[in-house]
Amino acid sequence: MGTIFHKSAGGSLRWITGVVFLLTVACGGSDGGGTVTPSDTPDAPDVLPSDTSPTDAIADVPATDIVDVAPDDISEPNDTPISDVSDVPDPTPDAEEPDAEQMPAPVPLPEGVMFRINWVDVLEPPFCIALDPNEPDKCTGTNELINSYVSAGIGGHLPDNTPIDIVGLFTPFDFDPTLLVDMEFGRGHCNRDEQGTILECGFWGAPTFFEGTTMQGPGLCTAFAGDEACYTTTAASLTLDLAGVPLEFSDGFTAGQFAFDENGYATKIAYGYVQGFMPKTTADVTVIYIGELSNVISSFLDPADMIEKNGEMGWHFVVDYTALPVPVK
Repeated sequence: MGTIFHKSAGGSLRWITGVVFLLTVACGGSDGGGTVTPSDTPDAPDVLPSDTSPTDAIADVPATDIVDVAPDDISEPNDTPISDVSDVPDPTPDAEEPDAEQMPAPVPLPEGVMFRINWVDVLEPPFCIALDPNEPDKCTGTNELINSYVSAGIGGHLPDNTPIDIVGLFTPFDFDPTLLVDMEFGRGHCNRDEQGTILECGFWGAPTFFEGTTMQGPGLCTAFAGDEACYTTTAASLTLDLAGVPLEFSDGFTAGQFAFDENGYATKIAYGYVQGFMPKTTADVTVIYIGELSNVISSFLDPADMIEKNGEMGWHFVVDYTALPVPVK
C-alpha cells in the first residue's frame, strides 16, 4: 500500500509512499534511524539562584543571643526597651553577578547565506483516511506517516537514496534595518561527495521570491519570544515541494529564528515555519494514492476545518521546519 501525490493538471510531480516503508522509517528502519527530529535545538539556559537570600542574616545571629521568654515576662508594647543589636552582623550584601556574556552581533554577509531544511513537521490541517471502506466515518490520522516519509526523504533514506533538498537564500544576510533583504525559497539541488557531504546547493527550478524580508537582530525580534534574531517574509504565492508533492498556497510566507556561534556566524535556523492558504479548488485537483485507494487531497481533509479567505474556501496549512547553512553554487 503506497501514497502518491501528484498534480492532476500536469502530472509531472509524484509522491510515492510505501506504508510498509513508512512504518519501517517510523520504527527505526534498516539504518537504525526513526522519524527525523531536530536534534540540535539548544537547551534553555539554567537559571541560577541569587547568591544570598534575606534569610542569610538570620543564620548569622549567634545561638547564645536567643533567650527563653516566659509568659509573665511579656510586657505591654513600649514598656520593653529596644535591645541593642549592634553585635548582630549586617546581612552580607548579594554578590554582584557578572554580566551575562554578550554574544557578538551577527556578521553581515553581502553575498547572502543559504539554508537547507533538515526536518519538517506538517502540523495543520489534520490529514486522515478511512481504512475500512465500510466505515467511512472512522478516520485514521496520517500526519505522522506523512512527516515520517518527508523527513526520510530529506535524509536520503527513501528507496532511491536521493535526498530531497528544500533551500532558502537570504541576500544580503544582514540585520541593518536600512537594507532591503530578499529571500528565495523552494526546491533545491545539492551536490555531494561520495560520503554524502554537501558541497554546494542551488535552486532546482524557479523559487518563490519574497521581496523585503524583515530581518530583526538579537533582542529586537517582535515576532517571537526570546532574544534570538529572526526573519519574517512578505506574503506571496508559494509552492512548497515536499517529496515531489507541490503544495501550492496563496498568501504564503515563512518566518523563523536564527542561532549563531561565538563569532557571530549563523549556525542554523533553530525554528521556522511556513504558513499558507490552499484553496479548495487547488485541493480538489491534487490527487493522493494510498494503496488501492485514490482520491483528491480535499477528500482527506475535514470540510469543517475550512476557512474563507479572499472570497474562497480552503484550508490553512502550517509546516514547521529547521535548517542548516550550506555553501551556495
